Amino acid sequence: MLTILSTIIVIGGLVFFHELGHFLAAKWSGIRILTFSIGFGPKLLKFERGGTEYAISAIPLGGYVKMAGESVEEKSGDEGEFLTKPWYVRCWVAFAGPAANFLIALITLILVPLIGIKIVQYKPILGEAIEQLPQFPQNQAIVEVNDVEIPYWHAFYQLPEAESYRFEFQDSSPLTLTATEFSIFLENGLPQLEPVAGSVEPGLPAYQSGLKKGDRILAIDGQSIEN
Repeated sequence: MLTILSTIIVIGGLVFFHELGHFLAAKWSGIRILTFSIGFGPKLLKFERGGTEYAISAIPLGGYVKMAGESVEEKSGDEGEFLTKPWYVRCWVAFAGPAANFLIALITLILVPLIGIKIVQYKPILGEAIEQLPQFPQNQAIVEVNDVEIPYWHAFYQLPEAESYRFEFQDSSPLTLTATEFSIFLENGLPQLEPVAGSVEPGLPAYQSGLKKGDRILAIDGQSIEN
């Protein structure tokens, strides 16, 4: 039941912004809007304002904006009708729906990273020796690998594949590992980073929910989190 309800809410949101794009473009173009409906079929809730009927209908699988003079049969020549507008205005009104969905997707992608939590970052310093790589220096900060800066351990997961990997250290001579040796390093050298909040930005959702610096994340959506 919860899945069905969630699906209806998500589809309803997408439909709302899609139809809102058509609605606003038509309004700005001087076209009369007869009906703005979320859903099809019998109208469950409705009210009228400014000559437009706003409704929520029974079948939540779409929606529609009914404009005056949309078909040849309905056309009377009134300036507020869809078909009396120039072709480029009609194209703009038709395009505005999908454009609204693209805009919402873009805004969502921008806002999602702004939740407000930052994970503690650990400097890439090998504390314990790797048995299979005795030549790898301990307690030395890794500065670069193949000319790519390594400020934190997670940067290793962003390195492109290569036949060999040249490590630059802060106070030690460079070291080159083969691809096989590099795999051994990734498996045995990278620490299991603890899921601890490094900082929480005031005013953003993580802060508002009560999350504090130093809090350990135990699970997300019921799935245990260890690193």
